[in-house]
Amino acid sequence: MASIKSMIEKGAAQIIEALTSNVVSSNTLVSNCGMALMKKLVLSEDLECYVFIQPMCHQILQGNLRSKAIILKVISEVVEIVYELKPVTVIKHIYSLCSKLLDDSSVKGDTK
Repeated sequence: MASIKSMIEKGAAQIIEALTSNVVSSNTLVSNCGMALMKKLVLSEDLECYVFIQPMCHQILQGNLRSKAIILKVISEVVEIVYELKPVTVIKHIYSLCSKLLDDSSVKGDTK
């Protein structure tokens, strides 16, 4: 039987997607619980936090606009830990995300 740790790590994309919809809920209780659970999962010492980075970056690019800032905040809290564990994850996903966000044509106004 597979351990809970391996099941969570294998289902990271689905878990982050489900939590993202909770985080942007208009119900404050649901939103706060979703945010707390997302942080707890990503910052858990029992799980490899880097497995959540790619799904979180994907949700920022493809998900709800309201979730961008929230997920970016969570990523900013773990980026140093992730870099120590797997620097290639930061380079491949987070740097790429930053580049895409800076080139985002949906940004209104002057960005100079």
